[in-house]
Amino acid sequence: MTHDPGPLLLVHRSLLTAVAVSTLAGALATLSLSPYDYWIVLPVAFSILVWLLDGAGAQRSFWRGLAIGWAFAFGYFVPSLWWISEAFWVEPEKFAALIPFAVAGLPSYLALYWGVACGIATRLWPGGIARILFLVLLLSIAEWLRGHMLTGFPWNLPGYGVSSLDGFSQVASVFGIYGLTTIIMLAAMSPAAFWQHGRATRMMVSGSFAGLVVALVVSLGIWGNARISSQASLLPDQGRMVRLVQPSIPQHRKWDPAWRQHIIDTYIAMSKAPWPDATSSGPALLVWPESALPVLLAEEHDLRNRIASQLPAGGVLFTGGLHRVIEPDGTASIYNSLLAIGQAGQVLGRHDK
Repeated sequence: MTHDPGPLLLVHRSLLTAVAVSTLAGALATLSLSPYDYWIVLPVAFSILVWLLDGAGAQRSFWRGLAIGWAFAFGYFVPSLWWISEAFWVEPEKFAALIPFAVAGLPSYLALYWGVACGIATRLWPGGIARILFLVLLLSIAEWLRGHMLTGFPWNLPGYGVSSLDGFSQVASVFGIYGLTTIIMLAAMSPAAFWQHGRATRMMVSGSFAGLVVALVVSLGIWGNARISSQASLLPDQGRMVRLVQPSIPQHRKWDPAWRQHIIDTYIAMSKAPWPDATSSGPALLVWPESALPVLLAEEHDLRNRIASQLPAGGVLFTGGLHRVIEPDGTASIYNSLLAIGQAGQVLGRHDK
């Protein structure tokens, strides 16, 4: 075994510097998510995390590992969840003061799961490739807990970082997003198998491990692309498609009564725009986003008829919308619902969020 200064050895000497680098690495990992989709940053970011934890692992330090893991997750969640603050600008005079708590507070809480997992990992830090497998296991458990504890908040799992890779993303159809996340973290950390805290590991063992991981990823990608091709060939009608409508109405205008008719007209105009394929009879399924219209659509008979008149023969509209339900005690509850509107303007089905 040869001695090598290895990546980030100097960072190991200063916790403050390690935390800063870990935060930047977490922010780098954010670029794997939409709309950027630079999945290639994941091996860089996660390898840096492993190398930083090597320093804490060498000291068997739970708290140092917690700080580094928390910093990585905080750097990951802040830039990927900052947009939540947009909702507080609808009535800024009431809610703007809460923006710092949304932008920093929520990521701080979510990062605790990663921090504790990394702290446990470094307290029991094994050597060589085992440390990567152990860390992947603990972080996978942490992500599952994050998605389930206290009602759960399973947004922006690392598995979403490969959403632009259609074939590889098919893994989620078999193992779920948590299984895909585990595989992604294993693949992203595999480059760290070649170094550990200032020394190069055995090239043959490390190379074999990295090779197996690459073979796994490539095989799953090939399988996923083949699965997509086989499923596409089973579609009964290649001429019927799905149209997704997203007019990007400014949030501060969404519930402005003066904009009500404009929003309705915009959705309908975009929905009936000419279909690019002249041989197609139009979309079999029309999809509008969450709470698309500023109305209680199930109670707007004339509006539903107007929408239905724009649907092609056999077409259905799926739209998010507010829905009022009268409870047994006579009180009214408003739900954020998914509505299916049929050819006759009737509500075919509803699912409340």
